[in-house]
Amino acid sequence: MNHIITDFINKQIDGRIESLRGEIAELKKIADDYGEALRSLGGTVQIQRENLNQNNTALEIHSVNLKNNNLALEQYGCNIKNNNQILEEHGRNLANINKTLEAYHDNIKNSNHALEAYACNLKNNNEALEAYERERKDSRLLLERLPAFYDLVERLDSQVDMLDLKISRLGKKQPAAVAAKKQKLPRSEDTYEGIDYFDFENHFRGSREHVKRVQKMYLPYFTGCKDVIDLGCGRGEFLELLKENGIHAIGIDFYDEFAEYCLKKGLEAKCMDAVTYLENVDKTDGIFAAQLVEHLQVSQVIRLCRLAYEKLEKGRYVIFETPNPTSLAIYANSFYMDPSHEKPVHPQTLKYFMQKAGFSDIQVIYTQESTVGIQIPDITTDKNEESFHAAMRQVQHLLFGSQDYALIARK
Repeated sequence: MNHIITDFINKQIDGRIESLRGEIAELKKIADDYGEALRSLGGTVQIQRENLNQNNTALEIHSVNLKNNNLALEQYGCNIKNNNQILEEHGRNLANINKTLEAYHDNIKNSNHALEAYACNLKNNNEALEAYERERKDSRLLLERLPAFYDLVERLDSQVDMLDLKISRLGKKQPAAVAAKKQKLPRSEDTYEGIDYFDFENHFRGSREHVKRVQKMYLPYFTGCKDVIDLGCGRGEFLELLKENGIHAIGIDFYDEFAEYCLKKGLEAKCMDAVTYLENVDKTDGIFAAQLVEHLQVSQVIRLCRLAYEKLEKGRYVIFETPNPTSLAIYANSFYMDPSHEKPVHPQTLKYFMQKAGFSDIQVIYTQESTVGIQIPDITTDKNEESFHAAMRQVQHLLFGSQDYALIARK
C-alpha cells in the first residue's frame, strides 16, 4: 500500500516537473523570440525568476511534506503489522478458548450423567429411607412394648418359681409357718389365711427387676456393712441387691412362702415376725424395711422404732420405706389393693416415733420412681399467676406426688 501511494505521488511530481520543463522551454523560446523585449523587460523576468524560485521552494516544502507523509505511512504500516500480530494472538487465544469451551461442554455432559446417576441414587436412598422409617416405626412400637414384655416375662418367671415352690411344698409339713403363726398376730394371720399372698404380690408388686431398680438408691447407706437385716423381705429384691454388692444380709418375713422363695434364690431368709426377730438379735449394722410398717398396728410400729435404735450399731442406718399418705394418689392407686394393710403412717408421725426412740439424725425422702407422672400446667395470663402456681404446686404434690416415702435415720 505504501508503494502504491509513493508511485502515485512520484507520478504527480514527475508530471508536474515535465509540465514545468515544457513551460521553461516555451519561456526560453519566447525569451529567444522576444530577447529584446525581455531585456527591456528585465524587471519582469526577474520577477518571473523570483516566482520560479518561490515555486522551487514550494516544491521543496512539498517534497519534505511528502517525505513526512511517507514516514507516517511507514509508521501506519508498522501499526497495521502490530495489529495483525495482535489479531493473530487473539485468534490463537480464541482457538484455545474454543478448546476450553469444548472441554467444559464435555465436563457438563459428564456432570449431567453424574447428576442423573445421583438422582437415581437419591431416589433409591429416598426409597431406602422410607423403608427405614417404616422399620423404625415398627421398631419403636416394639421398643414401647418391650417394658411390658419384660414385665410379663418377669411375672411369668416369678409364677414359675411360685408354682415350683408350691409343688415342692405339697404334702410337706411347714414347721416354720406353724411357728410363725404361734406368735398370735390375729389380724395379719386372718388376712394371710384368706389370700395366696405370694401370688398376690407377684400380681400387684411389679417385676423383681423393677423393684431392684427402685431400691438401688438405698445401697449407699449400707456400704461397708457386714450384717444387715431386711425386715419384711418379700421376694428378696433388696437381699439380692446387697448380695450382688458383697454385703451380707438376712431377710425376715412373716409369710413362709416368701422365706422359702428367698432360700431357693440362694439368699439367707427366715420365716418369722419382724418385731419378734429384732427383739432376739444382739446387734446389727443395718436395718431395712420396705413396705412393712403399713402392715403393722401402731403399737408394733412404736416397738419396731425402739428396737431399731436399741439394736443398731452407732453410726449405722435404718431405712423404712412405706406408702406416702400426703399424696392422695395412694388411696386411688395402690394402698387399698392390699387387704393386709392396716393404715398408712404419716411421715411426720413415723419421724416422731423415731425421735422418741432416740434417733436425732433423721431425713425423709420422697421417691421419684413412685410419682404418678401427671403434672398440672402453669398459666401465664393471670396477674396473680405466682400465687396460683404456688397453690397448684401444693395441689400437684397432694394429688400426684410420690406414692412412697423413705424415712432414713442414722444412730
